[in-house]
Amino acid sequence: MDTNQNDRPATAPESAEPSLEITGSRQFNAWLAEQRVNLAFTTYQTGNLFLIGLQPDGRLSVFECTFNGCMGMWPDGQTMWMSSLYQLWRFENVLDRDQLAPGGYDRFYVPQVVYTTGDIDVHDVCMNGEGCVVFANMLFSCLANISETASFIPLWKPSFISQLAAFFVDRLSHSCQSVARQLMEPGEESRMKHG
Repeated sequence: MDTNQNDRPATAPESAEPSLEITGSRQFNAWLAEQRVNLAFTTYQTGNLFLIGLQPDGRLSVFECTFNGCMGMWPDGQTMWMSSLYQLWRFENVLDRDQLAPGGYDRFYVPQVVYTTGDIDVHDVCMNGEGCVVFANMLFSCLANISETASFIPLWKPSFISQLAAFFVDRLSHSCQSVARQLMEPGEESRMKHG
């Protein structure tokens, strides 16, 4: 047995992580069953994604996963988009219709694609009419789309924002700016300057 300097038994250190307990109101489980819904939400400060539903026996089911700085979320039942501190995640339900995962779950979301955006403070996420993801890019004060080659593609900015001030090209040294301009698609440079 370990002892400290005073020959007393050492105590186990207290857990650094607080425990979490989720309980619903009396009618919450019945409401979930009646409405035939599950809930998904994120908690920015604790960095958690929660999926709340019912187990086959009617008890509350809680799934928790940690993502640093998770915030914006958009689900449609099959696909779920979620932003985290530096990334935009796309999850897909891998179960067939009427298929259940072990434990009786009717959805099994698996990360399929992750876009690294950098710390651009992505808040809300949604899909537009063409099926493209659109997100609120708070650092650059614009609505944006994902890009295969940059942090984002600006789509719209409020009229009172004169330019996308924090855009990455502004932070590059003079010698790197010319290289960055050569790598941009035609017209993208003017879109950066004029928003």
